[in-house]
Amino acid sequence: MTIPRLELTAALLLTKIVSWTQQTLELNAEIYLWSDSSVALAWINSHPSRWKEFVHNRVTKIQEELPTAVWRHVGGIYNPADCASRGISPNQLNEHHLWWSGPDWLAKPPSAWPQNTINTPTEVSLEERPASAHPVAVEVRQHPLAEFLNRYSTLSKVLQVTATINRAIQRLRRQPTPESPVLTTGELNEARNFWVKVTQTQYFANVFQNLNRDLHLPRQHPLAKLTPRIDDSGILRLGGRLKNSMLDPDETHPIILPRQSRLTTLIINEAHKKTLHGGTQITMAYIRQRYWIVGGRKSVQSFILRCSICTRFRATRAQQLMGQLPTSRATPSRPFLHTGIDYAGPLPILKWRPTNAQPSTVHIAVF
Repeated sequence: MTIPRLELTAALLLTKIVSWTQQTLELNAEIYLWSDSSVALAWINSHPSRWKEFVHNRVTKIQEELPTAVWRHVGGIYNPADCASRGISPNQLNEHHLWWSGPDWLAKPPSAWPQNTINTPTEVSLEERPASAHPVAVEVRQHPLAEFLNRYSTLSKVLQVTATINRAIQRLRRQPTPESPVLTTGELNEARNFWVKVTQTQYFANVFQNLNRDLHLPRQHPLAKLTPRIDDSGILRLGGRLKNSMLDPDETHPIILPRQSRLTTLIINEAHKKTLHGGTQITMAYIRQRYWIVGGRKSVQSFILRCSICTRFRATRAQQLMGQLPTSRATPSRPFLHTGIDYAGPLPILKWRPTNAQPSTVHIAVF
């Protein structure tokens, strides 16, 4: 845990307290929140997708809890919290103006407040997600619904929420829907295909244009060797020569996905858990029953290396060195000159009789 991360956690706590106060007192006013951490402010004032999981999750909660709040920087000399954290005696605290009333400029209009003139610290980039250099996603088209995938950590939750929304839309349109509250397999598959189309539209827009015009992809294109094709539902799938095989259609022509999309990460996470935290090979085999991730081996390896459960099991255990052998075991001698004995028991067994088996116990002595 670093100091900027602690400051960000404090900012999240401040957001929850202010939100609760606003709802309890039914206040409707402009909200100004202050922090003396320039790193935390840089994280909060940027889009959450730029940062790694820890910062991403907290910045998302802060921005969703109080979307209209204005975050500003307060110097250490004006921060009342520093009075207590740096130590102050009770006599000094009783007459400490900054502690009880805050800085003098806080009672003035916002135009008289100190301006945010801080520079972006170098520590901000430490929590930035590494940019992928894979050539498939040279041009990524933004989709208005793509940010929805970042709200959930599992693929099953995404599909359940999407299927529930689709069922509600159908009922509003007075279309027939299942009476049971349980989601059907067909509804979940429709939700899965929906997010596949959204992801492919983002990353493979130029491929769709060429295939819809009956044009071949350039030889240097990363998907050219996969001979992609578009099925009847508008999903980009892998080509190949297994059309007449007895395999499942999803295995014959799996869905093509980019390696750096959020949907791909959720699919790898699901496959890794379904294989009971299996290695790269078994996770890849499970994924390829339905999907073909371009450059997927590196993505799977990278995901497994970040898995906390797998990391604990990969830890090197301490190996105890055995002691020196006694002289009697290391010196040649005639048989049975030195005899060792080991004893074990009692052990439960079944004594077989001509009619039935009777339980009994035995002891073992090894000479």
